[in-house]
Amino acid sequence: MEGEDAPQVDPDKLFFIVGTGRCGSTLLQAMLSSHPGLYIPPELRYFGRHEPGVRFTDPLRDEDVEAYLALCARDPWWRDMGMDEAAFQDAVRGGTRTSRQIYLWVLEHVASRRGNRKRRLGEKTPYYIHFAEHVAELFPDAQFILLHRDPRDVVASYLEQYWVRGGTALRVANHVRHEFHIGQQVAKRLGPDRFCTVRYEDLVEQPERELRRLCAFLGEDYHPAMLQFGNREDAGYLDVEEPWKGLTRQGLTRARVGRYRTRLTPRQIWTVERRLGSILPQLGYERSSAAAAPISWHGTWWAERIYRKALFTLGVRRGLLDEQAVLSRLKPPNAAGAGAPEGSGDAS
Repeated sequence: MEGEDAPQVDPDKLFFIVGTGRCGSTLLQAMLSSHPGLYIPPELRYFGRHEPGVRFTDPLRDEDVEAYLALCARDPWWRDMGMDEAAFQDAVRGGTRTSRQIYLWVLEHVASRRGNRKRRLGEKTPYYIHFAEHVAELFPDAQFILLHRDPRDVVASYLEQYWVRGGTALRVANHVRHEFHIGQQVAKRLGPDRFCTVRYEDLVEQPERELRRLCAFLGEDYHPAMLQFGNREDAGYLDVEEPWKGLTRQGLTRARVGRYRTRLTPRQIWTVERRLGSILPQLGYERSSAAAAPISWHGTWWAERIYRKALFTLGVRRGLLDEQAVLSRLKPPNAAGAGAPEGSGDAS
């Protein structure tokens, strides 16, 4: 619950974990949140979605306040992580109107409601890679950590999730390829003082080395508690996300490195490697399938590529992630404990 001793967000010390999704970002969030001075709440999904400028203006105009609040009130994610809707409405009506101000209020509020008393806050929302430069303008001292994982393991993990609709190896490979190129551009523009990359495989194989490197990047002292992340009080995710994030409650393991070899078919592996081309070696991964492939594989490859291009040309945008499938599993607003802060009976 909120308390008078809850620390205020330092806008000059924000940091963000970004990536492709299914890349180990929840693991890194758990590790960093286990540092005695760092805390990362569940994914807020704020930028590009709840900023006033997305539907209205930044800063929010007086005549748009109620419409903006009505849009935000329909967001079940905020409610489930413990947002006090009345307090949020009071803050916006009382003058918290810019994207920067609203974000800082939400971040501090959610962290406090979940019991945080640490001095420095960050956030882990992978798709923020698309908004990194925008966020960097709002917070000129913010830092970004981009997590890479073997794209074949990323594809395998995505295809196992119930909330991936119409997922194919090629579709997910396209997603990884797009995120990789965006990450390259952002890293170049922001520079090494503000943008750091880490490989999932390095993180699980040499965790202390990588965490020391990340702590140095953030200007923090390394603390061994980060290796005991399974003991953290706040999971850092919601109950509904337990099926695909719950493994971070267990100890560190290399068992999920190279899982694609048994989770993907030979044709799927070939498809991912063909689509990503030179990206694999740039990320430090070696090709595992033969360059030659049956004619039928090539036929399927081109058929799907032509189909996807036709949909794009026609303006048909079908998202890879089915958010409604996840939302349907959230607790209803009147469920016992829904939206309750940690420590009051909600295990999220």
